[in-house]
Amino acid sequence: MDAYLSLAWKHRAIVYGALKRLQLTATAPDYADLFQEGLLRYRADAVKRQLDWQDADAVMHFNRYAVTSIYYHLLHQRQAQRVEQQRYQPTDDLEALLSTVVLPPNVDDLTETLWWRLRPQQRQVLDLRLTGMSDTQVGRVLNLSRARVGQIRKQIQDQYRALQAQLKSS
Repeated sequence: MDAYLSLAWKHRAIVYGALKRLQLTATAPDYADLFQEGLLRYRADAVKRQLDWQDADAVMHFNRYAVTSIYYHLLHQRQAQRVEQQRYQPTDDLEALLSTVVLPPNVDDLTETLWWRLRPQQRQVLDLRLTGMSDTQVGRVLNLSRARVGQIRKQIQDQYRALQAQLKSS
C-alpha cells in the first residue's frame, strides 16, 4: 500500500465527513462505493498537491481542503449517476422509449421541434439546466468548462430564435 493511500485510510474521517454532508447513512446502497471513491479522491488530491505526508501541519491544512474537494466530487458523481439512470433505461418498446424523453411540462410545438433539432450534448445541457443547475454545476456533471456550457446555451437560444423567425415567416 502506498504512503498516500495509507494516509487516506488514516484520515478516513475526512471521507466520512463528506458523506455525512451528503446526508448519506451507512445503510445507503451506494455508501461503500462512495466511501472507496472518497478515499481514492483523497489520495489523488494528495498526490496532485505533492503533500508531504510526514509534515503534520501540511496534512492538517490539506485535510481542510480535502473534505470540501471530496464532498463536491462525490456530489457531482451522484448527480451524474442520477442523470444516467434517468436517461438510459433500456426498453424494447419504441413508444415507451420515446415517452422517456424529458421535455418540460406543457411544451408547445415550437419547443418540441427545437428539442428534436438539438444535438445530444445540447439536450444534456438543457435537461440539467431545466432541473435548476447552474452553468458551473452542469459543467462539472458533463465534464465541461463553465464557458463551454454558456456557449452551448447560446447555441440553443440562437436555434430557438431562428426557429421562431422561420415559423413567423411561413
